[in-house]
Amino acid sequence: RMWRMLQYTSIVYLDADILVVGSMDSLFQVGCRFSAVVIRGLLNLGVMVIRPSEEVFQELVRAMPEDLLGDMTDLREIDQVWQHQFWTRHKDWAG
Repeated sequence: RMWRMLQYTSIVYLDADILVVGSMDSLFQVGCRFSAVVIRGLLNLGVMVIRPSEEVFQELVRAMPEDLLGDMTDLREIDQVWQHQFWTRHKDWAG
């Protein structure tokens, strides 16, 4: 639900196993709506930067297959849904 946190201009998401060893200021300067690391052609959402948007949230919900909407436990499959059905068509992202 980070996409709906409209009180923020930018959100940096970090997995619990991320160790920050320097300044993260540059992450808050990312100019696109979504940025994540791409490793071997797959999105890695352990570190991502988003600019909250109700419009993007609704687009993401529409892009997900119905069988994923109820069970969000398979993160790798969700990563692939985002990459192949949404972000590759979205012009405002960086990886």
